[in-house]
Amino acid sequence: MNNSQGIYKSESGKQLLMNKYDAILQKVSFQFTPHTVHTCFGNTFLIQSGKQENPPLLLLHGASSNLLSWLGEIPSLNEYFNVIAVDVIGEPGKSDQTRLDYQSQDYAIWLEEIIYHLGLKKVSLMGISQGGWLSLQYTVHHPEKVNKLVLISPAGISHTKLSFILKAILYSMSGKSGVKKLNRYVIGPEKIDQDAEAFMELVQTHVIQRFSKEYLFTDEELKRFIMPVLLVGGDKDVVRSNQAIADRLRVLLPNFSFLLLPGVGHVIPSVSDKVIPFLQPLLQKEHCG
Repeated sequence: MNNSQGIYKSESGKQLLMNKYDAILQKVSFQFTPHTVHTCFGNTFLIQSGKQENPPLLLLHGASSNLLSWLGEIPSLNEYFNVIAVDVIGEPGKSDQTRLDYQSQDYAIWLEEIIYHLGLKKVSLMGISQGGWLSLQYTVHHPEKVNKLVLISPAGISHTKLSFILKAILYSMSGKSGVKKLNRYVIGPEKIDQDAEAFMELVQTHVIQRFSKEYLFTDEELKRFIMPVLLVGGDKDVVRSNQAIADRLRVLLPNFSFLLLPGVGHVIPSVSDKVIPFLQPLLQKEHCG
């Protein structure tokens, strides 16, 4: 666990980001309840949307991001689920700035505290990129508590592409123009909301990037996943190969599905319509008298 410094380059940059965050959250069209959960690693902010009696679905965003990345998906998901979108601790959201160790079990412990605090016995998890890694780590340690798992171009299964790492380093050293190039490189050919892209640029400009050793889960760990698992990813993803991820998981998991999206990069807009059919059997089961 690293508490030695905050994640922002300056206090003014942090305030700029938080002001923008608040302005975006205030404009959402759906109803939600904000929560702050106290964990042994620090405070964690989350929002809850949808009927609490619905099956719980916990959303985990990617690195250098926050729960705002799910705002476009929640209105579709909260029709069926008790949606819980979390600001991952140590990322540029409203949770504390503590960055946990990827080589430890800390993220699984942190997530278990949140799930326990919310009084949930079992959850479905959906995570993108680093959020997929967090979902994987929690499931490794608590497979009995996970109903279904949706992984969107997750880290932790195959190595991040060297070409991406080198370009990320190069762009990060190139000032404002490099920030724009890096975000466009990651997003890929898909068009996303202009406000979302502008917020990504603010994050890249004002947040200290984290370069930590990548932990890949072992075959023995992944074989614990007996629940249904869906992998979603684009075939133009510059960060990691979704086909390579699928090839490995297909051998190890007994209940695995893969949706490869042609012409799509690392960022996948409107993913909810692609994952709801996968999650529907769970809904039907829980809604049967």
